[in-house]
Amino acid sequence: MKKFSVFVLSIILLLGLILPVTPVNAASSPYCDQYKGVKKIWWNGMDLRSGQIGRLIVLKNTPLYKFSGTAKVIARYLKPGEFYRIYAFKPGSLSVGGGLFVDRDYVKYETPSKNKIDAVKCINGTYLESPPVVVVPTPTPKEPKYPVDIKTPELKDLYDKVMNLNTKVSSGKYKTYSELFDEYQEIDKIIMSAPYNIPSGSILIPFYNVMDFKYRVRNPKIIVTFSNNEKFILDTFLSTIRFTDNKYYFQFNYLEQIYKILSDSYYINYNSNYPAGILGNIHGNGAVPTQKVFLNPSDINSKYYFEYTFQFKDNKDKKIVSYRDRYSDYLYPPITIEELIDGLGVKAEVTVSDTNIFEIKLLDKLPNK
Repeated sequence: MKKFSVFVLSIILLLGLILPVTPVNAASSPYCDQYKGVKKIWWNGMDLRSGQIGRLIVLKNTPLYKFSGTAKVIARYLKPGEFYRIYAFKPGSLSVGGGLFVDRDYVKYETPSKNKIDAVKCINGTYLESPPVVVVPTPTPKEPKYPVDIKTPELKDLYDKVMNLNTKVSSGKYKTYSELFDEYQEIDKIIMSAPYNIPSGSILIPFYNVMDFKYRVRNPKIIVTFSNNEKFILDTFLSTIRFTDNKYYFQFNYLEQIYKILSDSYYINYNSNYPAGILGNIHGNGAVPTQKVFLNPSDINSKYYFEYTFQFKDNKDKKIVSYRDRYSDYLYPPITIEELIDGLGVKAEVTVSDTNIFEIKLLDKLPNK
């Protein structure tokens, strides 16, 4: 009888080792109780997203590319200071989403703690734990308010301004995009004109990317249709249009292209290889009137910024200031296509299709020959 009992006990222990453990959903997890009501998990000044495994900060100009088989096809170049969330990686490459990758050579790669990743899983309902082990919640160590490279009072004050504005954006507590643009421009001016050094790769540099627009139109196409129904595609690669306040906002260099086309300053290349109905491509000729404004007018070596003037009719010109490089990827002026059309007095209509095609119909203009 004693031997039989030992045999039965051995079988029970063996089954306990080989039978699978049933996961418990986050909704019933004691560990996740501490995150009830929390909507975002913050990690060094940015919200950590579901599935995110890290982030990178660009240190030097580096190509952003897709793979075609084993070959790398460059989409564009990233500038120092830009940062991206990382969701996957390949040997030597980091994925920024959308099938796009960067090499590890000229970027700084950072990863969140396991506690942070588990916290994101809790608020998204994907955290699992194995019973009967009960995980007793332990207080999450309080992270320092400022990153390690934000040390001086001036940098801390600037960091607070950036984070406060990003919080306003992420919570939706702002009136208009124009209001946000002006506030970000003011911070940009502080960064550009600061007598102290901004740490390389600091969260202060790429802050403009944090703007969480409600909707982004990716890889759109802009078609210009003249009054004789001839159609041409804008000869510029357009990666993203941002949508907020029920309006579409373009990066400065694309807005400049449209401005020149509406001002009858453009050239056309006819091409039979385009899809049916598209006769070729169109490209704006020239540039928006630009001037350099020196911070110290009496010193030719002082820092300067660019001021662009969209020249409208009836003295309703609009000036846009950039404290970054010309054609900056960060600059989405608060001017819409509709405002360009109205300001220039052009008769035109704009339609947006479900396939992200923006068509500008010029109602009383024929193409320049």
